[in-house]
Amino acid sequence: MTLAVGIGMGGGKIKPIEYFDKPLTEIKKESEKEKEINEKESVLTEEGMMNGMKKLNNIIY
Repeated sequence: MTLAVGIGMGGGKIKPIEYFDKPLTEIKKESEKEKEINEKESVLTEEGMMNGMKKLNNIIY
């Protein structure tokens, strides 16, 4: 009997099993921390842009 990788018994494709190197709870915590950091960076970037625009307006006018 020959088996082809990625083919199920019914002839359809099968999805490979994912293995993680960390527990899912730890992966979720890291994901939440990363999301929080990205949100903070976004706010800082927006604030920096607004401050820069205010300074530019003060120079122009």
